[in-house]
Amino acid sequence: MLVKGFKALAFFVRKVVEIGLTLLFLLLFTLPFGIYFFIRKLFTRKNVFVKDSIYGKNASVKRVIYFNSTKYYLRNLPLFFYVLGGQVQLVGPSIKKVMPGKNEVKESYIYSKKPGIFNLWFIWESSRIPGKNQIAADLEYLSKKNLFYDLLLIFKSIPAFFYYQDFREFKPAISLLGVNFLNIDMAKAIDIIDKSVSKKQKSSFFFMNPDCFNKIFTDDDYLKVLNSADYIFPDGIGITIACKMIKAPLKENINGTDLFPHLCERAVKKGYSIYLLGAAPGIAETVKENTQKEYPGIRIVGFRDGYFDREKETGQVISCINQRHPDILLVALGAPAQEKWISRHKAEIDSYALMGVGGLFDFYSGKNKRAPRWMREIGLEWVYRIMQEPGRMWKRYLFGNPLFLYRVWKWNRKK
Repeated sequence: MLVKGFKALAFFVRKVVEIGLTLLFLLLFTLPFGIYFFIRKLFTRKNVFVKDSIYGKNASVKRVIYFNSTKYYLRNLPLFFYVLGGQVQLVGPSIKKVMPGKNEVKESYIYSKKPGIFNLWFIWESSRIPGKNQIAADLEYLSKKNLFYDLLLIFKSIPAFFYYQDFREFKPAISLLGVNFLNIDMAKAIDIIDKSVSKKQKSSFFFMNPDCFNKIFTDDDYLKVLNSADYIFPDGIGITIACKMIKAPLKENINGTDLFPHLCERAVKKGYSIYLLGAAPGIAETVKENTQKEYPGIRIVGFRDGYFDREKETGQVISCINQRHPDILLVALGAPAQEKWISRHKAEIDSYALMGVGGLFDFYSGKNKRAPRWMREIGLEWVYRIMQEPGRMWKRYLFGNPLFLYRVWKWNRKK
């Protein structure tokens, strides 16, 4: 009896909060922008609303109206009226449009619930988190939902609005500030690396984040190395924002830290061997131990720290690598040193996939902790990095990221 009373109270509190917040959003956003769209109609005769069909509770088809706008956050504002009407929730599984003539496979549990204006899939999609999909987002939400989680999800949606891109046509590659990088998802990136190894096609793989882009403005050799690279992947929320600025939406954020587990899984499956080169003494060895525990059967055939004389000892290092014939060589010397080293010695190294991985070893050795997941979901991992290493990271993020976005704006304007 007590449990039922507690559940009833929790449901009542949740409803009160939902209605209160919905009324607040209606007063602050829906009504003011509704007035704007009505005024726009007087001058342009452009319709205020457009109609569409979405799936409601138990996969029932609901007709709803949106504001006639291409901006996601403006278009969806009338949906707050449907929260008061009970057709949708303020927070819930993602809203799914009815696609005429398309036979959709509906996950019964997800479709049995009312969709929510604020939803986890919107956050994942906005920050271009790799390897995620809509069903996974909805199932995760339904497994965790409670009042606190819903309020946190609304909070996390605020920065997501700045990252969200309405475009749905993805170019296979994007040119930014004179550097071309692939615009693919994580699965495709792993397939490309796999192909290089299985076909014995020696290839270089680099990652580009805002700090890397800033460095090409003072290092012409680095830019030449990047332009001669076989494959470049986009890394970081700053690249997502930059791609939005130039109207070339990014498919996924393919950073090395997220890529590494997928690479290890593929290496175990195919029997590929890996060599770890770089970072401070003891770090690569710890990465080997941690990785072997997490991925039993993985073949890490050697490791070496990055504290060696690049002019005098490189030959010895390459000889040691070649004795072990690794299929994949991970080089963690920091950008642009690792990219230059790989480019300069690529022909001498007996490996097929040569990757510059930056600070990857520090994360997987446990030296540095990765930001909590909720911070990564809303593109605030850089804040956590500053908190961890303020002396080294403050200039890179607080000064470097705005400088990068300014350079993108200036470059795009000239183009």
